[in-house]
Amino acid sequence: MRILYFTDGAGIDLLGIRESLLRIPEVLTSLRRGQEQARYVDLMQVMSLPDEDFRLVPSVLRNYLINLVQRGLHQRWINRDHRADLILRRINHRNFAEIKAEVLNFIHGKLEGHPVATKDLHLFALPKLH
Repeated sequence: MRILYFTDGAGIDLLGIRESLLRIPEVLTSLRRGQEQARYVDLMQVMSLPDEDFRLVPSVLRNYLINLVQRGLHQRWINRDHRADLILRRINHRNFAEIKAEVLNFIHGKLEGHPVATKDLHLFALPKLH
């Protein structure tokens, strides 16, 4: 069984992680598509900021970048022909107990033979940033 788990994006605060993400073609594509909504901000430049400067980026823009990165990573997962039995997002499950309950409900449903549909990746609608 494969469970795909997306964090709340806290790792994006580290330049090393942002630089690694910029090497993934699907993430780059997602950021380029997202650039259309962020007309007055260069998303690639923001992703390349030193950590001290990145911490000063408004939370709306940081969340937008996290969303775009997650979309790109999800697309990479799909492109590699992987299927997830369950997709969870930290934003939807704020604490470990909620995550554990969701996984256990899913497993029990599978074991009991109930058809358990794989949920698609539900990312927030991308906000307009202009």
